[in-house]
Amino acid sequence: MLHAINRYLLIFLAVNSVSAEDTEAERLFRDLEIVPDVLDEPPKELLKIEYSNGLNVVGGEELTPTETKDEPKIYWPADPATYYTVVMTNPDIPTRQNPATREWLHWLVVNIPGTDIAQGYVIDPYIGPLNPKRVAWYEMYFSYINNRKSKCSMSL
Repeated sequence: MLHAINRYLLIFLAVNSVSAEDTEAERLFRDLEIVPDVLDEPPKELLKIEYSNGLNVVGGEELTPTETKDEPKIYWPADPATYYTVVMTNPDIPTRQNPATREWLHWLVVNIPGTDIAQGYVIDPYIGPLNPKRVAWYEMYFSYINNRKSKCSMSL
């Protein structure tokens, strides 16, 4: 049995790979009904996510807010000469059954050279999962986007 306010479902994705067959990521996103609820198409592969406590995240795994309170390291197939964007969101606030507020941004970093997130420009600093009352679990999504060979210009 899930303990209310102590767990959430962590999902992660990568969005710029191509494959002719269903991958583990595609099956996971369809099984969890992320496609078509959140995304039109599933990602082709999963990100590698590692928290400072040595926890390596596996797609669809339940983790506690304590386990994920600190900013993770994220790895994906990257060209060091290309700039990327990393996004972490919860698409169903407060719950999937009642997404009244809908999507909540937990982390946004742009102009990341390769996978070196520390060298990127932080627009929204990492906020670990929140503990909504009366919610057994909720979903968190990580994604990376292949931007371009030059930095995005920022005017905020």
